[in-house]
Amino acid sequence: MSDKFSAKLREGSDYTFIQIQGVIDEDNHLASLLRQATNRDTVVIIDLGEVTRINSCGVRDWVNWLGEVQQAAREVILIRCSPAIVGQANMVTNFCGDAIIHSFFAPYFIPSSEMSVDKLLYVSQFPAQGAVRAPSFVSEETGEPMEFDDFEESYFAFLDGLDRARLNARVQDLVQRASPDLEMKIRQLNEGDLSQLTGPVNTATLATPPREHAAGLDKLISSASDARRAGEGLSAGTQPTPLRPAPQRPDPEPPRPAPPEPVAPPPVAPPPIGGHQPPPTVPRPPVTGSPGGGSATLIYGLIAAAVVVVIILIVLVFTLTPA
Repeated sequence: MSDKFSAKLREGSDYTFIQIQGVIDEDNHLASLLRQATNRDTVVIIDLGEVTRINSCGVRDWVNWLGEVQQAAREVILIRCSPAIVGQANMVTNFCGDAIIHSFFAPYFIPSSEMSVDKLLYVSQFPAQGAVRAPSFVSEETGEPMEFDDFEESYFAFLDGLDRARLNARVQDLVQRASPDLEMKIRQLNEGDLSQLTGPVNTATLATPPREHAAGLDKLISSASDARRAGEGLSAGTQPTPLRPAPQRPDPEPPRPAPPEPVAPPPVAPPPIGGHQPPPTVPRPPVTGSPGGGSATLIYGLIAAAVVVVIILIVLVFTLTPA
């Protein structure tokens, strides 16, 4: 939903339907809506269900514009008033002027998930006198009771003094023709009466996402032309073509492992010249004995030779020396 102000206008034979969305602030274009209307002296039905916020400048322009509309129109009906509109109606005395308030949204929440949901309520379902209590709702997602997310006495204060007699059958019929609810559209499709099948689908919940099993029906009646074609098919005794599910892509195959790289065989030495193979090399046995045995034998031989030389020299000395 966009935060910018936007409005749509649609005219019927005896009513003018205006839908306002977004924020009503100093940048609103309310004044131009009255100039776009060509049917004068008709009932003006204003859908305020998509209004997200309204500031002080927007309140001033709204009150002035609503006064001009009431002077030019036969009657003004406010439907699907959002919580932002209800808050201003409780604070500003002449916010709704002399308009008929048909329905409004009230805030609820789901205790387990703390999800906020706005439920559509009708003024006709509340007593004209006595304490006002918020209706009970059950969550469509969890099946648990929902809780009202405001103070009942202050939120429903604008209901005090409303004339319930003004919500007569004529007003209810105008609202249904200007903004038919889902049940009425289904009934008209089954009966083949599509003459009054116009306007957006008026759902009972503002923030609840559409259920999966209602997706086909939403596609069937998304516009008046689609509804008319569907009604012609029903009146001819044929059923509308069911929506085909979107094709599903097959699951991708898992990647195949890469084949192992081939291992090259060890190189073979070429044969020697002449075609003769060399004899195999026989490893020599290790030399046993104490380490360093050859060196010790040499030293012992040298010492023995030196002793012999010394002895010979001593003999010669004693022999040659005269007595």
